[in-house]
Amino acid sequence: MAINCVGKEPGAPATEPSQSPLGRVARIAAGALFVALTGVSWFAYRATRPIEQPLKPLVRLDVDVGADVSLGSQGTNVILSPHGARLVYVSQSKLFTRRLDQPKATELAGTEGAYAPFFSPDGEWVAFFAQRKLRKIAVEGGAAIALCDAPNGTGGSWGEDGNIITALQSPGGGLSRIASAGGAPAPVTQLAPGEVTHRWPQILPGGRAVLFTANTSSVGGFDGANIEVMSFADRRTKTLLRGGTFGRYIATSNRGWAPSLCQPGHTLRRAVRSRQAGGPRHALAAGGAGRVLGESRVCSA
Repeated sequence: MAINCVGKEPGAPATEPSQSPLGRVARIAAGALFVALTGVSWFAYRATRPIEQPLKPLVRLDVDVGADVSLGSQGTNVILSPHGARLVYVSQSKLFTRRLDQPKATELAGTEGAYAPFFSPDGEWVAFFAQRKLRKIAVEGGAAIALCDAPNGTGGSWGEDGNIITALQSPGGGLSRIASAGGAPAPVTQLAPGEVTHRWPQILPGGRAVLFTANTSSVGGFDGANIEVMSFADRRTKTLLRGGTFGRYIATSNRGWAPSLCQPGHTLRRAVRSRQAGGPRHALAAGGAGRVLGESRVCSA
């Protein structure tokens, strides 16, 4: 069998295969398409990612409410509006309001017997307990509106969805939900075996869970109480801190702030947690004589 081999002679220079104009055009078109797709993807990412909110400045308050003001009612005596522009406080069992850019406070008429006030999310209303009712009143004044019966109310929190989570009967009852327009309350939590009260609720940011205090004793104080959180989605409850009361979520990342007020002689206790590794930090503020995790400070008179 004869095999004919065709090849280059030794020492002959190598030559590149010739390229047609059509191949060059195809390569240029592919490169242009890649650049276009990259640009479209970048703009889509910018359009769909969460908008970063500008950092808010640190605000320190030193407000003299006057020598004739008498604090000391049940629950929170002084509250700051969500936007930080207005104070509402309880003095002599009545509500007073004051814008921080104004020198004097104004009494909110029709709030006799008031205690434990809390703001609406927009800061335009204040809910409070008085005369065995949960009530609300506009910060600019007007008639107080009764929302539902509250034989022994111990705290409430007004959610972005227009509902209020509140403790209407304590001891002896769990938390309830009621529309901010009023109506029949619906149960939210149930007392676990041995518990006698759920109180001082706070709806957490995002409106998917509520923080509250649970206690197994109606006498002898709250040093043995627990601070718990419950998911609205599945009603599962988790104990965050044993030995404390009046837990409060306080944002501590550099992207937000939350005001916290405490009365002279009361202790603000912080237990630092993290929702996920590397995620934004937050703090749990709890009054009481329980174990302190992190920082503890006492407000001076």
